[in-house]
Amino acid sequence: MKKELLSFAAALFILAGCDKVDKAIQRVPDADSGGGTPAAKHKVLLEDYTGHQCGYCPRAADVATALHEQHGDPLVIVAVHAGYWTLTSKKYPTSYTTTVGNEWNEHYVGQNGSYPCGMVNRRDFGGGVVSNDSKWSSMVSNALAEPFIVDLSLSQEYSASDRSLDVTVKALFRQSYDKNLMLTVVLTEDNIVGPQTDYRDPSKHIEEYVFNHMLRDNISGAWGKQITDSPKMAGDSIVVSFNDFKINQKFNDKHLNVVAFVSEKESREVIEAETVKVGAEKQSL
Repeated sequence: MKKELLSFAAALFILAGCDKVDKAIQRVPDADSGGGTPAAKHKVLLEDYTGHQCGYCPRAADVATALHEQHGDPLVIVAVHAGYWTLTSKKYPTSYTTTVGNEWNEHYVGQNGSYPCGMVNRRDFGGGVVSNDSKWSSMVSNALAEPFIVDLSLSQEYSASDRSLDVTVKALFRQSYDKNLMLTVVLTEDNIVGPQTDYRDPSKHIEEYVFNHMLRDNISGAWGKQITDSPKMAGDSIVVSFNDFKINQKFNDKHLNVVAFVSEKESREVIEAETVKVGAEKQSL
């Protein structure tokens, strides 16, 4: 029996203690757009560092889910499987680690870091860049209240016949900005079923746990591609494309998402994020 996610209220309680698919575009229009189009929204990135042998990690996943239910699309989640708690065994035969996830984990957490833990926009909001799930709610609220600097529009075009993916990202500056920016693009997957330790369950083990937001692959390089090297003015825009990326045959292409985020080159702090489902229907840019 698949492990069901906690309801929103319950998770908050825990927090307190065809071969060719049309080109799909995920964007948030400008606030001045007419015709009833919703205003652009600032989005933040929550990275949940986890592992299938971490018994407290399902609790953190439920906290992330509850926060997404609370804030909606402005919260972009990536679950990074890395570190000691991802070791495989007869009971846990599948590795969900990635080269990029291991590199991020080594930089921010350490191989033997205390899980579950996570980051919001890779920023220190007063308790360190990396924190446990009890602090994620306030960190997300603080990040959402920060200035909306750049609006990301994300498009993708996927060919199921050869599993090739083209991704285009447009960064539109809403205000002047003089720091150099990096663009990172990754793939995540939802609805992956596998064994998971869960200390809340009487057996301490869930054989068919459902993993969501799982980091699966890297499109841009671990620390991204530099997209600015000079100051930008409000209204300036940059378009970057990644073409013919081959999706691993082991991934279910019906449950994949592209996640893109821009970060400051020196501090690596994230200033904006966006996501779109692979194979999504076409929208206007």
